[in-house]
Amino acid sequence: MSDVVHLLCSVLQGSVLGLLLFVLYTAELVDIAAEMGINIHMYADDTQLYIHCKPPYTVDAVAKLERCIVVVDSWMAASRLKMNWDKSEVIWVGSRRTVSTHGRSAIQIGNDTICATNKARLLGVFISTDLTFDQHVTSVSGQSASTSCVNSALSVSRWTQNPLQH
Repeated sequence: MSDVVHLLCSVLQGSVLGLLLFVLYTAELVDIAAEMGINIHMYADDTQLYIHCKPPYTVDAVAKLERCIVVVDSWMAASRLKMNWDKSEVIWVGSRRTVSTHGRSAIQIGNDTICATNKARLLGVFISTDLTFDQHVTSVSGQSASTSCVNSALSVSRWTQNPLQH
C-alpha cells in the first residue's frame, strides 16, 4: 500500500486540468459498471448509469441497477467522493403504455429513495419518458421568447426535410 502524502495545494476548481484529473480519478467507475452489466455515461463530474431491458424483465433490471449504485456509492466513499442524492434522478424511457405498465415510481438505495421523474436533464437537454423534445422546447422557449420563435422555425424546417432529396 502507498504511503499517505499530505498535499499543501490542489487543482483550482473550474480549471481544465481539474476536469482532466477528475476524469482520470473516476475512470474506475466504468469498470465497476461494466462488471455489473450496467451502461455508464460520464461527462466531467456528471455520471449516468442506465440499463436496457424488455418490459417483463423490469424488476430484475431495477435490482441490478440498485446493486450497482450501492457498489458505486461505496467506491465513491472509499475514494473520498460523495454521491449527491439531491441531484440523483430515475427516469423510465419507452412508449407511454410501456412506462405506465412496467415503470416503477422509485428505486431504493439503502435508506435513500430516488423517485422517478417524467423528465431528466442530460448535458443541458431535457429527456422525457417518451423521448420527445416537448419539455425541452418548452423549457428553452420560456427562457427567451424572441429566440424561441427562430429556433422553432429552424427545427421544423430541418425535421420536415426529405433526406432523399439531398
